[in-house]
Amino acid sequence: MEVYEFFGTAEGTAICLGDFDGVHTGHRQVLLEASKTGDWGVLLFTHNSKGEKEILTLLEKLAVLKKLGAKYAVSADFKEELKEKSPEEFVQILKELKVKSVAVGYDYRFGKNAVGDIPLLKSLCSEYGMEVVTAEAKTFGGEPVKSTKIRELIKSGDIKKANILLGSPYMISGKVCKGLGNGTDMGIPTANIEAQKDKLLPKDGVYSGSVGGKKAVINVGKNPTFSAEKRTVEVHIIGEKEDLYGKSLTVEFLDRIRDEIKFRDKNDLILQIKKDIKSVKEEF
Repeated sequence: MEVYEFFGTAEGTAICLGDFDGVHTGHRQVLLEASKTGDWGVLLFTHNSKGEKEILTLLEKLAVLKKLGAKYAVSADFKEELKEKSPEEFVQILKELKVKSVAVGYDYRFGKNAVGDIPLLKSLCSEYGMEVVTAEAKTFGGEPVKSTKIRELIKSGDIKKANILLGSPYMISGKVCKGLGNGTDMGIPTANIEAQKDKLLPKDGVYSGSVGGKKAVINVGKNPTFSAEKRTVEVHIIGEKEDLYGKSLTVEFLDRIRDEIKFRDKNDLILQIKKDIKSVKEEF
């Protein structure tokens, strides 16, 4: 396992346990409970434990958690390092980290085949002098906030509602790579973001968003007007004049503007993009 130390170490802190896919408002209840005991950090999986596309990549999670006050993060490969461990073996890892307490969600399960529950976790941790604190469910519309629901919203393009459940804007981080150059040719330059292959992308379409506090128009899809084959994430940062090629950017999505459309010709596309830019300028 690898420890990312933002400042301080795991020793003497509370460690938060869970999948933390999206670090959504339900997860943040766990972080809140941990913060009541003092300094805290998180055990993270290098990939989603269920093998699904990730709402947040590991690096994106680290950035969000640092912003929320985490002092460290322990990174583990779920399949290789944790999946086959018994509840007793798993708690032994926590002991070796020398944490004083453990924070989990109301429905937390652990150990091989998820046989461990919260009463067992409390019993095993008490043997090593570790306290276990549990967080209440965070609800929205009468239902607990779950990564499964957020994933569905992102896939359907309902970014606005997904952001409410996440507690912060859905984001895509990556390096700016070479694209087809169509945006530059039209006088509306775009940065082509190289998203990680395990990243969950939203439904194809045009979105409003921001990059580094600057308003942006984002296109996810295959650019049907130009008959492109590869699905891309392209962002036009309003007012940006710097060459961004090779730089790492984090693009925050705010709302969905429209479907991706195949236009009759390039001129019709330019007119629509200008309307999209005007819409985003007026939006926030």
